[in-house]
Amino acid sequence: MRPLAPTLSALLVALALAGPAHGDATPLAPSRNDEWSLRPGHSLRIHPTGRASYNARSKNFASADVILIKAYAFADDQTGRETVAELCAEARRGAQVFLEYDVKGTIHSPQRIAGIVLGFRSEVPDHLRPLIEAGAYLIPTNKPTIRAPVLGRDHDKFIVTWKRGEPARVIMGGMNVGDEYKWSGPWSNRRVPALAFRDTDVELMGPETGHVVLRFLEAAVRAKTPALAALRKTALELLSSPDALTTGRHLPRAAARFVSNDPKDGKQRRNIERLYEQLIEDTPAGETITLSNAYTLFTKRMVNAVMRATHRGVRFKLLLNSIDAPEWQAHAVALAFRDQLRGLLRKVPEGSIEADEFLGNAKRNEGAIHHKIAKFGEHGKVLVGSAGLDSLSAIYNSETVVVGKHPSLVRQFDALMGRAMREGKIRRIDREALRRDSLGVKIKGFLYHRVVGRFL
Repeated sequence: MRPLAPTLSALLVALALAGPAHGDATPLAPSRNDEWSLRPGHSLRIHPTGRASYNARSKNFASADVILIKAYAFADDQTGRETVAELCAEARRGAQVFLEYDVKGTIHSPQRIAGIVLGFRSEVPDHLRPLIEAGAYLIPTNKPTIRAPVLGRDHDKFIVTWKRGEPARVIMGGMNVGDEYKWSGPWSNRRVPALAFRDTDVELMGPETGHVVLRFLEAAVRAKTPALAALRKTALELLSSPDALTTGRHLPRAAARFVSNDPKDGKQRRNIERLYEQLIEDTPAGETITLSNAYTLFTKRMVNAVMRATHRGVRFKLLLNSIDAPEWQAHAVALAFRDQLRGLLRKVPEGSIEADEFLGNAKRNEGAIHHKIAKFGEHGKVLVGSAGLDSLSAIYNSETVVVGKHPSLVRQFDALMGRAMREGKIRRIDREALRRDSLGVKIKGFLYHRVVGRFL
């Protein structure tokens, strides 16, 4: 990544790190170092469905002077068009709107991608052009090139909204902009033509918001966008505001840390994988780690961390997609994980890993898991973000997560997981279930895991 101007970079980082002192930081690993220590003075609230997250987004848009949106996929569907209309209305009333979107994730036409690679097609899809006409700034990221036409994703998903004189708010997690994310919620309140994803976002206020803004700015610098001058000015104003990086009238409750993974920055490569490893190592013996992730196929480092933890008495509870998941990647990863799980169950103590497949929740219009969430210990730290537990996310994608600690956050996580297990169709994946797999499932799982697992 091309570095920021030195003076501006130093100022932004200093301002982002600045924040009110509300007690001591909560270390993730006090016995080793404080690389991932949580910082005090934050408010965190989970949005457990697409309906909840999109309602919060609209509310935040309506009062914001600044809107920063980072999306991997911005679909040309009903939800995408509604979001474009909302943002156009906010831009016309005077809000500064900046949208970063992954070109590969938003444009799915092979012919269009080829045209972009060869330089005769625009990176701006037609359904986003009204934003330019309304005065918003579009920042295409992760443009396909001859050297990298497909591999690698700018997979972050977050929205920063800020009204001058008030705290900035961040909504981040697993949700892209599209129907299959927005349409999860109680059937009694919604009629939709298709199933949605079981997905989760979290809303953040406090000092770590500054790092989210810096993350947005870093991607814009790398994209060499014409909007960079305007974005730098806006980011500097936000980060220098005495109110933006606080929780305002909301009492600071949670300690939190925003962590990013960036394959193009050597200092940030595989950050989230290392974070998971440390969180697992810091979980006390006798406690349970709950992992629920759309794309679970552990890297070698994660396999070793899980095995070490189980042998010292830590238990794992996994809620995963099934091999019947309609999305191709989720289906392939689920097949590969069955092969990986066979090996794991032979090496860990009996009963230390409990794995279940999610087959849908009709009450909430949820067909498959898309969230990436975890809890480390019965009353421990909670993680929400965009990162899968697979090699693609760990090695090739840019990803972001937030880790928080507070009793209310644990209660929200437990309620979400309890509802998913109680209302959803669940199928246990144990030794007997794996033994009953057909030869075809075993062969596919072996190939996906051992041959192409690094790219799933």
